[in-house]
Amino acid sequence: MILAEEAEIDFSRITVVQADNADGTGGSGSVWEGYKPLRQAGAQVREVMIAAAAHRWSVPITECRARSSQIIHMPSGRTLSYAALVRDARRLPLPDASTAPLKDPRDFSLLGRSIPHLDIPDKVKGAARFGLDVRVPGAGRAQDGALRGRSVAQGANTCVTCGREGPSCLMRRSSPCYSPQRP
Repeated sequence: MILAEEAEIDFSRITVVQADNADGTGGSGSVWEGYKPLRQAGAQVREVMIAAAAHRWSVPITECRARSSQIIHMPSGRTLSYAALVRDARRLPLPDASTAPLKDPRDFSLLGRSIPHLDIPDKVKGAARFGLDVRVPGAGRAQDGALRGRSVAQGANTCVTCGREGPSCLMRRSSPCYSPQRP
């Protein structure tokens, strides 16, 4: 949403796809760590799209504006979609992230507003994939009733990394121990 805001991407046309290797966000850590870089990346997208349209129309960049995944030539009203500009835009140099102008927060149309979460329908339908849904070859799962061929009920729930007892750190050998009891 942060990148879409800055890039002037039509949010109603976005589909969220969770990466297979996502590590999670750590209490929304991706927002506070990624806010500025995502805004800068969005500004780069917006500026390169404006430059591509201005070049195609042979008009000054200052006469063009981005809005809802399209570039508008303000004096004539002509428009080009981002999709129509991708081929041209990828041939242009990407603006420097530190100098691409960021939107004034007063002009935000997404951030700071109540926008429906795009991932809710999959969660409601049971189609969303969570960490517990992932099966890693060689990794034990306490609810499976056995770990490396030993019964958890028989006290064989010793962490293979740190050697301590407890279900909170049952990890496979190649993983670090995430136990709060880690030595």
